[in-house]
Amino acid sequence: VLLVDGVRWFAEWAADSGSHGSDVATAWLDEFVVGNKARTVVQTSPPADLGGALFSDVAVVREEDTTSGLRSWFITVEPFECSHGFPPFTLTPLLANGTATAAAYEVERVHEAPPPLGGSFRLRMAGETTAALPIESSGVQVARAVDMLPAVRFRNTADGNSYGGSCSERWWYLSFARGGDVPALELDTANVTGIISSTTSRVDVEGGLWLDPLPEALLRAGNGGAHTSVSVWVNGVLARCDGGEVAPGDGCRFDYDAAATPVVGGVMPDEAVAAGAELTLLIGEAGAPIFGDHEDGMLAVTVGGVPCDVTGIDMPERVFCTMPELPTGEHEVRVRAGNRAGGYSVSSEGVLVTAPLSVTGADPLSGGVNGGVLVTISGAGFDSDLARNVVTIGGAPCEVVAASYAELSCTSPPGAIGNADLVVSNSRAGAQTVTLSDAFVYLDGVAPEVNMLSASAASAVASSELVITGTGFSAGHPEHHTVLIGDYV
Repeated sequence: VLLVDGVRWFAEWAADSGSHGSDVATAWLDEFVVGNKARTVVQTSPPADLGGALFSDVAVVREEDTTSGLRSWFITVEPFECSHGFPPFTLTPLLANGTATAAAYEVERVHEAPPPLGGSFRLRMAGETTAALPIESSGVQVARAVDMLPAVRFRNTADGNSYGGSCSERWWYLSFARGGDVPALELDTANVTGIISSTTSRVDVEGGLWLDPLPEALLRAGNGGAHTSVSVWVNGVLARCDGGEVAPGDGCRFDYDAAATPVVGGVMPDEAVAAGAELTLLIGEAGAPIFGDHEDGMLAVTVGGVPCDVTGIDMPERVFCTMPELPTGEHEVRVRAGNRAGGYSVSSEGVLVTAPLSVTGADPLSGGVNGGVLVTISGAGFDSDLARNVVTIGGAPCEVVAASYAELSCTSPPGAIGNADLVVSNSRAGAQTVTLSDAFVYLDGVAPEVNMLSASAASAVASSELVITGTGFSAGHPEHHTVLIGDYV
């Protein structure tokens, strides 16, 4: 019994019917005191209005820092039936007499109850998509929708499924009753409302292989895996193997025989071979002889990946081809050759041929001590891969800016007055090096020199003329000059 303003009210809850007693009224109860003395209860603030949201449980933990004297209360609220949107707590410090005080405090919400998941989702498998499924769908409803997909149809997913979750999480577990593997399911949650931090679809147990009908190949007796079998199909039916030469029923046996495969044992000459020279490939004694004509595609040779044109065959020991243009260094020889049994050979690693390097000239052979002169070097064996060419003048790198098999260009580095060696090489294994001793001459006074500027400052907004005075400029050829102020032309 509760007395409110002198009126007697019943606060009894009828548990059996879920309704209140006959004289029940709605009342907010902040504090209820039972004692032997009269007390005055003062309501310090109106009751909280949570907009219909309810708590199912509240836990409070108090902590105190003994050094600073600060006290903290950690309040954990568990929402009732997906309640959310709770307003944050506010704090009013009070003195013992109930009056407010200006004590410093701070209230922080570290986590907010999310709204419940809603809307609908779809499942995809093998490019097919189910109809939209409400987020509240049961395991049976999800299983039936998946069962209608062409990749799953008639696999009876309605058995052995389950589902569950909470306001902010949902899960479904499907079990496929019939044998056979099926593709993984994919989730489409574009129409799901609420906060989605992650979605996961995984396979717990892989299904077995479902073969319907059973292929004829599984009904055929094997040969123990010792040999390769040849299969012949006629209108989708596997032909029977019988009457083999080795043993009855072994007529589909096929063996790979190393003795029937040609082997490339080496190349001649054993020194560097220039482009256009004849290269001789030696066929090893352990291999089968080469059979076929190089003109019918049965024989092909490459050196460093570049075709080496076959010019003749001296069966069974030698093949002749014309050395292609290659940068200096070692290059692998590879051969594809048919033999009497129709086999093919590819040369083993280690069968290599060396391409030489030659330098026939350079232009110009002189320049200023400041460098920057474009030197063009002619010869053979240069590399179209600019980074592989190694050129130095006087021991300093000459940066390669262009290169082909017969010519390369580099920018001369700064150097001291006098003669300097010009050295050309390549970073490939086995590459040759050519040195032209004292070939390049560094001269004094041939480099352009700036003596004076007409102005050392100018307006940032108004254009003005800058006159540069010096020596070594190219008169009448403004296109030969580039002037930079900072990084601007």
